[in-house]
Amino acid sequence: MALEAELRGDAPQSTHFTQLQQQLTTELSHKPPLSTAELALSGKDLLKELQLKPGPQVGQLLRALLEAVLEAPHHNTRDELLARARQHLANQPT
Repeated sequence: MALEAELRGDAPQSTHFTQLQQQLTTELSHKPPLSTAELALSGKDLLKELQLKPGPQVGQLLRALLEAVLEAPHHNTRDELLARARQHLANQPT
């Protein structure tokens, strides 16, 4: 019964649900990147700045950068992402 009431919108929302909803609204209002296309730099930028060759490494690097930015959206700047990309490449086994 409680689930049916929630689905219909008749049940009062729990405090926890309301807090989660507010947190989600706040996070989305900051417009965090949700895909690699929304990062502050592109694969072409990585190719040029880091002298990389086209290939799967570029996509892997972009996904790693996206993962970092999802955790801390304020890091989505060109300079920050280039620094993180350089660090990521330096930590890769050769």
